[in-house]
Amino acid sequence: MPKLIPSALPELAEMQPQAWPDDDIRLASVAQMAGLHGRSMAAHFHDRCYQLHYIRNGGVTVCLNDRRYRLEGPMCFLTPPAVVHAFSLDPACEGHVLTLRQQWIWPLLDPRHGLVSDGRVRPLCVAAATLVENERALLLQVDSWLERLAGELTVFRAGQDVAVAALIRLIFVSLLRLERQAMSNGRLRRHDVRLFRRFNALIEQHYREHWPLLRYAREVGVTASRLNQVCRLFAGRSSKRLVFERLTDEARRQLRATGASASEIAYALGFKDPAYFSRFFARHTGMSPGAYRLSGRAALAGVTDAGAAEGG
Repeated sequence: MPKLIPSALPELAEMQPQAWPDDDIRLASVAQMAGLHGRSMAAHFHDRCYQLHYIRNGGVTVCLNDRRYRLEGPMCFLTPPAVVHAFSLDPACEGHVLTLRQQWIWPLLDPRHGLVSDGRVRPLCVAAATLVENERALLLQVDSWLERLAGELTVFRAGQDVAVAALIRLIFVSLLRLERQAMSNGRLRRHDVRLFRRFNALIEQHYREHWPLLRYAREVGVTASRLNQVCRLFAGRSSKRLVFERLTDEARRQLRATGASASEIAYALGFKDPAYFSRFFARHTGMSPGAYRLSGRAALAGVTDAGAAEGG
């Protein structure tokens, strides 16, 4: 464990004194830091220090090295030593800012722990809204541990040094797990793009055949749940919704562009029952096939009349 020695962090020199005066850790609220430095910080870096911003709510714009993020809380961003960063916090932002010497983190970089692959901690910027359930829970737990750390740093109690060291390790183990997952997600994202494109190509080829989602998932080599997750990630809609939208779009096109009856269109689109097709269409468009066709003709007549009036 690094020795608790007087801090020499210049950017925190004006911090209100903590009850533990000889620490090498500084934990402040976002409001305290904003009172000292404002809510926007130009590009800068910290020498031999890690800094963590945990934002419970509000919007944050962060630049880490050459990447720019715009995220809503709950979120956090971690800047390792010498990483150039800048940020701007919305007025509503609340949370914590933790700064500590790099020696506190060194024990976690031991390859035996499996937290880092090359001994390096990379910048991290994640928001709960972009994480899956177990990762979101991990991020929210960091907030709880920061609250407990603030309590330990406020009033001296027996075993304080042990408790502080344990909480710092819990916080940074969680962050390093999130960082590893973020790297993994970056590699997986390229695979997900290919999967999403393949799914859309299959929809185009087979939407008239009314394949069940399990068959689409089997064709692209994933579970139906995973396929649904990827569709929500890239399209913001479920896999079933994307299939239904393609059917509905084609029904609209045929109702506008052909003279085929609703029953003929239903059979052409693979529906065995025209009445079910009418209910399906109304559920997804808010009107019956006949009403939709009439509305299209009315709109066309309005355009034609306007054109004739201009020509006259």
